[in-house]
Amino acid sequence: YTTSAGNPFQVGDAAEEPMSFDAMGQWAMQVTGGFGRFSDVECKEMKGRLLEMDDFAEGRVRLGKYYSQALHGASLHFSESPEYLRHLGALDESTKGQSSVIIPNILYARSNCLANSGFHSVCCMDDCQVLMSEVEQAIASPSADPSALLQVVSGLSSESVAGPRELPQHLRLRLDEIAARNSGSVPLHGRLFAQWMHYAFPNECPYPSSLLTSETPMSSLEWVNHWNRTKSTAATTEEMQTLSFL
Repeated sequence: YTTSAGNPFQVGDAAEEPMSFDAMGQWAMQVTGGFGRFSDVECKEMKGRLLEMDDFAEGRVRLGKYYSQALHGASLHFSESPEYLRHLGALDESTKGQSSVIIPNILYARSNCLANSGFHSVCCMDDCQVLMSEVEQAIASPSADPSALLQVVSGLSSESVAGPRELPQHLRLRLDEIAARNSGSVPLHGRLFAQWMHYAFPNECPYPSSLLTSETPMSSLEWVNHWNRTKSTAATTEEMQTLSFL
């Protein structure tokens, strides 16, 4: 479609009929589809870089190593300030002096969404939702016996985890503990199972952000405006250089 300069929803000459609602919808889908394809490529590249920096295959990247990509000009990503990462629920500070960025949490964060507005966002695909859909279809119930869940989850595969596999003993025991707290069954949509899925698929399933922050995640623009432009979402070069030695 060609649009007039005065009215972006006017087709052709001003004397012609304005774009219909259906045409506008088709136009919006085409634009969104273009954003989506571009975003998917960006997301896969970003995830690949994050996995390369994960030294222990735990779905985490040491904060200093995370910043190394931006410092050396290898990527336009990986420059969020610790404060903004904390706000997004993407920063693991459980080990003193060894803060880490949680791979799926930063990958799915609002800071990495394109076409971000109050009505629509194009974000990285949540691979954990795909895994959870398979679990839900197999279980067909809001809760399940630990043994049934183990059988289903152990057969799942993701981009970084090959199935079927034997799940580690500590995950098997943890599932029994969750069931013991819930009358013998595991709620599929509870925070504890979400946390368990993160450890079963550390690169695909996010760690529950509610355990890391009580704030509602904001996009980069929303964050800057919230602080009346007194704070930036990006770490300073000096800050990244300091943390890169930790």
